[in-house]
Amino acid sequence: MNEGLISSRYAKMLFELANDKGQLELVRKDIEFISSLILNIKELDQYLKNPVIRPGLKKETFHSIFEGIQPITFSFLELLIKNNRESILGHIAHRFIQEYKERKGIQQGTLHTAVALSDKIRQVILDKMNKAFKCQIELDCDVDEKLIGGFVFRLEDQQYDASIATQLKHIHQSLLKTQIKQK
Repeated sequence: MNEGLISSRYAKMLFELANDKGQLELVRKDIEFISSLILNIKELDQYLKNPVIRPGLKKETFHSIFEGIQPITFSFLELLIKNNRESILGHIAHRFIQEYKERKGIQQGTLHTAVALSDKIRQVILDKMNKAFKCQIELDCDVDEKLIGGFVFRLEDQQYDASIATQLKHIHQSLLKTQIKQK
């Protein structure tokens, strides 16, 4: 059985269990926390994948690292250790987050701006995009100084370009067409 299929099954199992127990939001926060630790602390990922470290020690380590997580999440981590699957915890966490977003209808959008946005302006844009696209959007922001001003918003295969750089490009093309017609 491949790692992706195993990760998906564990993630779906945890999702269903958390949802049935009415703790989906709490478990999601736990899983996002665990995922960020695994992504940002390479030593933790290596530790989880080390087959030499005995399961009892890994369980003790989990108790100290993940002290504040929900009992349901911790029981899940213990199950992973028992089944010798802690090495794919990062993949399971990633798949759980994907499953959560799919089921909740959350789509990933990207906003490219010429300058960093304040939280207030970012929220205004997010609210307008949520309304315009009729969905809940999770927004990643990126600064791209080449835009000069304005922004470019991407959501899956859709793009809304309100950048000054693009407007200048259109004006330039229009002037070139006009110049060619006059000759």
